[in-house]
Amino acid sequence: MNGPIGEAFASGIWLGVGDRVAAASRRASGQIAIGHCKISPRRGPSSWPFVRGLTTLFDAVRVGNAVRSWVEGLERRGFDEPRLDATRFTSAAVLEPIDTPKLTLGQLLSVFAAAAFLAALPVFAASALARFLGLDRSLGSPAFQALIVVSTVLPLRIYIQAIARLSGVEQAVRYANVLFKAMWLVEAEPPSAEADPLTTQLAQQPGVHPRGSGAFLHSLILSAWSVAALETAHALGTPWQSDGQLILLRLLVWPLVVATSYEAHLLLRHCYGVPVVGAAIRAALRVSRFKSAEPTIDDLEVGASVLRQLRS
Repeated sequence: MNGPIGEAFASGIWLGVGDRVAAASRRASGQIAIGHCKISPRRGPSSWPFVRGLTTLFDAVRVGNAVRSWVEGLERRGFDEPRLDATRFTSAAVLEPIDTPKLTLGQLLSVFAAAAFLAALPVFAASALARFLGLDRSLGSPAFQALIVVSTVLPLRIYIQAIARLSGVEQAVRYANVLFKAMWLVEAEPPSAEADPLTTQLAQQPGVHPRGSGAFLHSLILSAWSVAALETAHALGTPWQSDGQLILLRLLVWPLVVATSYEAHLLLRHCYGVPVVGAAIRAALRVSRFKSAEPTIDDLEVGASVLRQLRS
């Protein structure tokens, strides 16, 4: 895979760097279950700029699915049962291998279905609003283009607000905070032998990371590509037939959206240290994230367990 990628879930996080993946899950028994596996590193064309965004997406899909299966396996094998030796920290940790991640046809179809949904929803919403307001729906209409942008970004905010009301979300948000802190540490120079404990190092890292803006940044870039595609089609004299044409157009540019989003994340990562740019990035991240929740020492230990496994 290219660069650190990862995901937070209700009981922990997983993080992948290079060809190594580590996951940690805090069980109800108090134990931390640690998982590990390897995947083929990306070399050659798959590691080229813009191409690497697509390969990283599919890496994240197959690893995420493997980790979810691993967590379900922990529950089936009774890891949530109380244990006499369970403590709050890694003295009670257990190492459980993760099955080799595989990209299945079902996973590919789920990715394409999500892309189709993201392409279709804003078009139908913008068209309905344009008809209701009596606005021009031609390709070159600035009003219709503005509705496309609003209809792309607004559903994300509604989705975030709806998810935030579900039970158990606060724990997942805390682990998302831990994941971003772990990403900062992974991208930093290796610590010296005299460095602070990993939990202390994690606590000192920012709780936001440019990779945490994925959905929001993706929607903005999709809007920009859609408007650019509309303008290009208008300039070429393409006749307007139906909403289906615009949906197809958005699907065709979707690979460019994914590739551009990944490169934008890399650029934001390198600009984060610039005071003005960093402040702007943090403001944008707050728009795209749930309300932040500071992780506890137990949460940080889950992140530290992942880092130890990656460094072992």
